[in-house]
Parts: sequence; structure tokens; C-alpha cells
Amino acid sequence: MKTMILAIALLITGAMSFAETTADDAERAIKKGAHRTEETMCAEGQAKCLAKKIKHRADEAKDYTKDKTKEMKNDMDEK
Repeated sequence: MKTMILAIALLITGAMSFAETTADDAERAIKKGAHRTEETMCAEGQAKCLAKKIKHRADEAKDYTKDKTKEMKNDMDEK
């Protein structure tokens, strides 16, 4: 059941229009959808679920910062 819900979430997230986004943006969106699905299905207890949620948000912030830094560096290199 969890696998099916995760697959549906990934398909929905992947089906969004990425016409003006980069591959990094698409990858982050898919990962974010997977994290939200996993958090929704969490049944390990409130403390463990909250710890997972915090870890996911930290990972997402790290990925966003890394990708935007890389984009900024590429923009600077082009000029």
C-alpha cells in the first residue's frame, strides 16, 4: 500500500510542467513529494515521525542551497 501511494505521488509530482525549470528543480520536487508521502504514512510514533520530518526538511534545504549555488556559479561563469 505504501509503495502504491509513493508511486502515485511520484507520478503526480513528475507530471507537473517543468518547462521553465532545471533538472535539479524537477529532482527536488520528486524528492519532496516522496518525503511528504513517507511522512504521511509514518506510523513509528510521534517523536520518530517528527525526527524524520525534520531530517527531510533539512535535506531539502541543503539540496536547494546546493543547486542554487551551482546555478549562480554557472551564471557568473557565463558572464
